[in-house]
Amino acid sequence: MKLTVPRTAVPAFVILAGMNVAATWFQHRFGPGVLDMAGARTGINLHGYTPQQAYDLLTAYGADGRRWHAVLNLTGDVLLPAALLLFGLVGFAALARRAGVGRWVLALPVIYALADYAENAAIVTLLLNYPDRLDGVAEVTNILTLAKWSAVGLCLVAAAALGVLALLRRRRPADSGAAG
Repeated sequence: MKLTVPRTAVPAFVILAGMNVAATWFQHRFGPGVLDMAGARTGINLHGYTPQQAYDLLTAYGADGRRWHAVLNLTGDVLLPAALLLFGLVGFAALARRAGVGRWVLALPVIYALADYAENAAIVTLLLNYPDRLDGVAEVTNILTLAKWSAVGLCLVAAAALGVLALLRRRRPADSGAAG
């Protein structure tokens, strides 16, 4: 079976949409934002959060919220990075080929996925050990959250740059080798 962008884009989009619905439901049901998606606040926070802010959020969830957060992390948030990794690999491979650059760009979605899975593991560790404080794990979780979002940004910038290079390469007239 040949993997192509359309074959991977649809499942990745469905999984992404499903996770957004689940995260929105979680926020409406339990009030505070989802730790990995909101940086211990509502909305993506690229400044990070302190262990105290993370534990304030975990406390605000209540027992049901912590349980549902763990369920989200152990189900949909396992599928989401996998879907985005597959989509990223196929998309970057196609862009790299069209832009005439090496396949080194395939490392970018891998870096994202590794950061996301490590962040998820750290979050589940915090959730399963609550109310015991693991401030070191909370600090690492914050770093992993920032690394994940940085990797997402890098992937978006790289995809745009590769797209521009591919367009420029396509528009360049073929060199016939004949001098005028």
